[in-house]
Amino acid sequence: MAVPIALACAVAYTFGVPGIPQGSDEGMLKGTVILTYIMKYGDWYIAVGKTVLGFLFGCVWALVGLAFAVWIPNRYVALIAPFVVYESLWIGLGSAAWLNPIRLLRGDDVGSYLLAAGMECVYLVMISAVIMAGLVKRYRNG
Repeated sequence: MAVPIALACAVAYTFGVPGIPQGSDEGMLKGTVILTYIMKYGDWYIAVGKTVLGFLFGCVWALVGLAFAVWIPNRYVALIAPFVVYESLWIGLGSAAWLNPIRLLRGDDVGSYLLAAGMECVYLVMISAVIMAGLVKRYRNG
């Protein structure tokens, strides 16, 4: 996820107009977190923040697939279950922005890229614990 996001940000930065939106683009970002970050930290903060969030998002959902593969010995479940879990969380946690996976990928709706990255890291630790428990169980049973 980080590579396509980084490429999109690089293309937007290379061919777009860097800096604070001016003229006809001025109202497009009015009142958003992105405009606040651009004014405070610059364009690169947005590009790096979104790339890091994309990397963490990809890590989380790759590990979710691994967790299903460790616990359920069916390759089709390991392929499909992460998408089902993702969609279920997206719908079920619609109003809880700081828990919702789609809002954590964007980071803007949460209000802080740091908070979104922190929640993704919490998800990483939780999923890693589930994977380790499954591996320990599998290796003890032989």
